[in-house]
Amino acid sequence: MLFYDLQRAFSFVMNDQCIEIQQILGHITKSTNLLTMCYSSILCFDLAVYGIFPMLFTVVKFTLTGSYDVPLRTPTEAKYCIPHFDTNIWIWMPLNAVLNMLLELHGLAVVFVECFTWSLVYAICCMFRILHILSNKLSDKTLAKEQWAVQFKHMKTLHDTVLRSARTLEEIMCGQLLWLYLSTIFALCLGMVVLSLAIEEVYLLFMTFTVFGYCIFQTFSFSYLGTELIEQSSAVSDAIFHSAWYTQDVKRQKDLCFVLLRANKPVRLTAAKFFVVTRDSFTQLVCNENDEHIASGDGVGSDRDVRAARPVIHFCP
Repeated sequence: MLFYDLQRAFSFVMNDQCIEIQQILGHITKSTNLLTMCYSSILCFDLAVYGIFPMLFTVVKFTLTGSYDVPLRTPTEAKYCIPHFDTNIWIWMPLNAVLNMLLELHGLAVVFVECFTWSLVYAICCMFRILHILSNKLSDKTLAKEQWAVQFKHMKTLHDTVLRSARTLEEIMCGQLLWLYLSTIFALCLGMVVLSLAIEEVYLLFMTFTVFGYCIFQTFSFSYLGTELIEQSSAVSDAIFHSAWYTQDVKRQKDLCFVLLRANKPVRLTAAKFFVVTRDSFTQLVCNENDEHIASGDGVGSDRDVRAARPVIHFCP
């Protein structure tokens, strides 16, 4: 339903002659392609560092020296029902190859799901930018009555479709965003514990901070998009209000007032309705974890000083 509504919204403006609107549509396509290419390349390389490269290093070492380290590591640690899989390299190699292939496929699936989700949120933000442009056009008093009515109907239909898409997106993502924030908190706590214990095992440190960086990146991305969604949706109501709608004739005033009331309804991303996902909520999350680390005695400085100037999470009413 969400994808259908968004496709319908794009069909409304696809043939619009406005240069600004066409630039926004072109930007959506370019940014989506660039995001998918870059993110998939980076994640595939990270998975290769985690799985394929260690396997190739072991195989090359065995080829050159005839020896290898025991036990042999696999990308996913488990007690497989295969005898000697971690001591016999001829059993380990096909098993490791299959596990690495599954890991790469899983990584690509995650990439496509995440890029699709980011693109949906960003596309809705861009549709609000287009609505802002269309709202400014309605303030033109030189338009004929029939011409203004056609533009208003076009803008109202598009606005309804985009609002419906945004609210459907919030319902779909609210649970996912709550889980993402909880995962980030867990990763931050785990990273602080590893640092506090000063573990010398480089592999564990690398894996801990890989998970930490991934969660932080995900949380920041959605927090940034959440702020962008709020700002762009609010810009539509601001454009209608500052277009001097009250100076239009009575019929136009009623129509514009109706759209203004709908545009004033909040459009946002929430974490299971507990709080609004914005850049402030992301900053608050990081500050809280840093404060807890300092308060536990593992950091330096005053806990009171750190808490002095901190952004506040906006909880949903």
